[in-house]
Amino acid sequence: MGKKISIFLVIIIVVIILAVVLWPRSKTVTVTAATPTVIITSTKTLPPQTGTTSSEVIQPQSVTTTITVTTTAAPAFVPCIYQGTMNGNWSGKMSNSTPLNGTLSFTIDANGDIKGSFDGTYVGTMTGQVDLIGNLIVIGIPSGSTVNMGTTWLAHISVSGNSLSVQGNWFAGKYASGTFSATGNVSH
Repeated sequence: MGKKISIFLVIIIVVIILAVVLWPRSKTVTVTAATPTVIITSTKTLPPQTGTTSSEVIQPQSVTTTITVTTTAAPAFVPCIYQGTMNGNWSGKMSNSTPLNGTLSFTIDANGDIKGSFDGTYVGTMTGQVDLIGNLIVIGIPSGSTVNMGTTWLAHISVSGNSLSVQGNWFAGKYASGTFSATGNVSH
């Protein structure tokens, strides 16, 4: 999908550069966002001409040339295949071996954005992203903490039919680390 969009943009840029460099003055370039069409209009005013066999003067005139370039449209928005809600557990330990554990819950929207929460030994919010191939990265912020005291959650989400599952690791710098897992259902 990214390569098609990139090729589309390169074509538009090349056409615009050619229009600017090669065409005479009074040019208009129109790019319509709703369609993959570029319209380039150039108008050149010709100077008055004197006929060679009579005293007739040809009046100035404008010549307008319009070129329309249509490319293949970029694909429509495709919702994230991992869209759904997941619930699970987390556990780990502090660097001094104090055990940590709790539950977690998060949703993944059509854009792959993740929002949720965790509770247990620590309580907080989770925000993050899942990419097109299921790589998940989430930042967890314990209540009353700042971003500097957050946890990072890394994993890969799997889809099987309408079921989602994830197992991964979390860490809070050198202070704590552990594992987490969650399951859920696809909602698209």
